[in-house]
Amino acid sequence: DEGAVRIAGEDVAELPLPLLRRGIGYVFQEIGLFPHMTVGENLGIGARLAGTPLTPDAIAVMLGRVELDAAMAA
Repeated sequence: DEGAVRIAGEDVAELPLPLLRRGIGYVFQEIGLFPHMTVGENLGIGARLAGTPLTPDAIAVMLGRVELDAAMAA
């Protein structure tokens, strides 16, 4: 009921919500996915919004880490 949550010394209650979400690695799942986008576009949306779009190779690496075929990105 009291206190503050701080990230890198900043009180999260003082941050604009979009900046907070981008700064903590917000991951879209289930209903947060965009059905009109490909798997690769959904994977890369956070990075794109942060101004550092992922390359197709980076998306392939991410899919490989969870043992999914890179062809799923298309």
